[in-house]
Amino acid sequence: MASIKNTFRLVLACILISSLASAQTATLGSATGIYDAKGGVLTLTATVIYPATANTVGGVVVAAGGSGYSGLPTVTFSGGGGAGATATAEVTGGAVTAVRIVNPGAGYTSPPVVIFSGGGGTGVTANAVAILPQAIGFLVKLPSGWGFASQALPVGAAAVTSPAVGDSTLEWGFLSFPAERLRWTFDVSYPPGLSASQVVTVDATQSAYRPGPLSISAPALVLVLGRHSADSNGDGKIDLAELTRVIQLYNTRNGTVRTGRYLVQASGSEDGFSIDGTTPNIATVSLARYHTADSDKNGKITLVELTRVIELYSVRSGATRTGAYLPQDGTEDGFAPAP
Repeated sequence: MASIKNTFRLVLACILISSLASAQTATLGSATGIYDAKGGVLTLTATVIYPATANTVGGVVVAAGGSGYSGLPTVTFSGGGGAGATATAEVTGGAVTAVRIVNPGAGYTSPPVVIFSGGGGTGVTANAVAILPQAIGFLVKLPSGWGFASQALPVGAAAVTSPAVGDSTLEWGFLSFPAERLRWTFDVSYPPGLSASQVVTVDATQSAYRPGPLSISAPALVLVLGRHSADSNGDGKIDLAELTRVIQLYNTRNGTVRTGRYLVQASGSEDGFSIDGTTPNIATVSLARYHTADSDKNGKITLVELTRVIELYSVRSGATRTGAYLPQDGTEDGFAPAP
């Protein structure tokens, strides 16, 4: 294991989530992503960035962005055995969101301390990373019920360990990789019927490819339900035809009694559901997945739940009705009117 003694410390780990249905994206550590209630496959892109030359500062990862920054704080480096590294900060919404290396410096044998001064704010912390890796270890933990499906490694990368199909803890170990950046894609499958937030993490657990401690542990990516079941064309809006479909489900009857009951229909339906005219109103049912309008998940659309869809349909931008909505954790249906 002498050849991997100076194993690379993680510079940047970003996972871009892309739904095959709606092409939504998110970045691990800085934003939420989305998933579809119908289940399916997400294509993830993992990127690890490292310095092209050893003994330099190859990157800075913001651990906490702080608050109150009205200007750009000055970034300096201290320690690490080297000199000459310079960088600039980027500020969005009063918080430091990134640090860009201007000069990587030279002679660094360990990551220097990152110091922020000025800018009018407080609370920002960050980790600098130095030294070209001899090995790269990468560990991703998927939510319960999710599993690894396949991967595509770039030219010049050889994984001596990689996940097996169905794994929910995904580990890669690389002893050879392209200069400056290693990027590869992998697919993960997830089941239908999810509604709560799903969390993907980059884990700091140690292994032969990640002897430690690691200098950073990337924050988790929180995935939220991304598309309302009524939004059959996936454009982020509820239109009249889509509202009418929910009204149709709401008006489902068993004999003379309005029940609002529906069934899951895998194909041949615009929204993945169909009318259930046989189940009595008082019956207790369990479905593989639920319409997102069905906030209490009892297999039927009530007047209150229909009213909520009408509320989303009625969203306006100025004098124009848009019907636009956004995912929002913590609401009755996981969505909110878009501004």
